[in-house]
Amino acid sequence: MGRVTLLMLLCVLLAAPAQALQLSRHGVELPAGDSNDALWLINDETTEWTGHATVYRWDQPGQGDTLQPADDLAVSPAQLRIAPGQRQRLRIVRLG
Repeated sequence: MGRVTLLMLLCVLLAAPAQALQLSRHGVELPAGDSNDALWLINDETTEWTGHATVYRWDQPGQGDTLQPADDLAVSPAQLRIAPGQRQRLRIVRLG
């Protein structure tokens, strides 16, 4: 099996739409044989950040983009609560 290219989409559940969250990187690649990877989420704001992380497969067939839920991968933690000035590691794990 080749590399799995993932796009991390964070569905933000925010009270203040101006809040931002930094990612250490925007995508993750899991080469065949690797079972997990991680990225860091950084809250540089002065208020708590809450959200939910979901893993999607990203493909570009033809001239469009498609996103499909990744049923062979999990993200942990899926529910996120990051205090001001703190960071959270987000693990992406290959299931099975």
